[in-house]
Amino acid sequence: MLGAAAVKDTYELLRDGIRKILSSLDKKTKSKMNLSLKAYGKNEPKPKINWDNKKEREELLSILVSDVKEVLSHVDINKEDIDNELKDAANLLAKIVAQDIEQDKKNKPKIKKGVAIELSLLLILKCAMVESPHPASLMVTKPILPKMYHQR
Repeated sequence: MLGAAAVKDTYELLRDGIRKILSSLDKKTKSKMNLSLKAYGKNEPKPKINWDNKKEREELLSILVSDVKEVLSHVDINKEDIDNELKDAANLLAKIVAQDIEQDKKNKPKIKKGVAIELSLLLILKCAMVESPHPASLMVTKPILPKMYHQR
């Protein structure tokens, strides 16, 4: 069984990744999106669910994964003039989904057992350094991460 903190962290990483991409997109692109969860603004409250209720967790994960797919479908990372911050955020969000989420027998998303701590740490550090450097986040540097996660 996955720990509650690990599960919440994956959900938050998905929300934060979506929020980061949305903040980098223009209004016209955002208006074309059909997001299920409307709470992606910086000051929006987190979805309130009972974390002990498996059905509520599954429903929220389905919504988040659907929204991730919707957001990523509007980002062309191969476009020549794409903003590097947007490209990095899209790539990182795609990696989180690929590494932390799998499909169950009913083809519904579920969190993999043993979610990737290194990737989660990289996203937290990247967001912390870009938005508001915190002394604790600056103490940890890239060399502790596996080579495959190092940025260019």
